[in-house]
Amino acid sequence: MVGCVSQSLDKDEIKHMVTRGDFVRLLAVSLLYRIALTGPLSLLSVYFDYRGLSALEIGFGMIIGGLSEMAIIMWNQTLFDYMSDDTLLTVSIISSGIRWLLLISAKSPFCLLATQVFEGLNYMLFYLVAVQKVNDLFPPELAGAGQTIFGRLSCIWNNGR
Repeated sequence: MVGCVSQSLDKDEIKHMVTRGDFVRLLAVSLLYRIALTGPLSLLSVYFDYRGLSALEIGFGMIIGGLSEMAIIMWNQTLFDYMSDDTLLTVSIISSGIRWLLLISAKSPFCLLATQVFEGLNYMLFYLVAVQKVNDLFPPELAGAGQTIFGRLSCIWNNGR
């Protein structure tokens, strides 16, 4: 019986946390980010093929993107030590815009592949900042619930990879 009372209090607490302005803003940014990132990414290999890259070069570009994500994961604590969450979020969004501008204007296959370096700054940095912000917005005992709710509502972890 005590567990039932505790669960209803947790539900009320979670409802309050989810409807806070900071959390809703993070969901809105996540939605905009998802729209800007996911659609074009699903067609990126087709675009690379259209621009003349071979299957080997396209695969190499995906490796470059994966390695840039690993670099962000390895040095994320250093980034969080030197910059605020909001600054890192802004860097992620600006680098996403730069990447798409470079993709459109790149003339050589090398430049197209070089845009994949921005993958870590785009996706992984945004993901890490979002996780950190959700952890900051929810009390420690509800952090897991906050991550689950954010993940389901934003679909950031479910972006077709």
